[in-house]
Amino acid sequence: MVLEVVSMVQNVKYYIIHITYVVPQNEVDLVRPEHREYLKLFYDNGTLLFSGPRMPPTGGILVAKAENDDFIREMIAADPFSAKKIATYEVIEMKPAMWATELAPIFS
Repeated sequence: MVLEVVSMVQNVKYYIIHITYVVPQNEVDLVRPEHREYLKLFYDNGTLLFSGPRMPPTGGILVAKAENDDFIREMIAADPFSAKKIATYEVIEMKPAMWATELAPIFS
């Protein structure tokens, strides 16, 4: 399990992680509490910025920051949705160029 703290360096990268469920909703519902508990670890260490289900609920979105792709891939591999084959993940690295004023503390 990945529990390293992401250090605040200028070279931090940002990621949009697109989750797609590959099993029926009732199976997703059974694992969701464990998935959300796991995500709390990454809110606590500063990796995750926000997350939530897509609407309609066919998957979810995570927005994260980390120093490298390997950290993100390790985080995903240990996520109960991944480990139990509930969902697939697409990782998209992005570089914020503009943001709302209230988000300046995150990106500045």
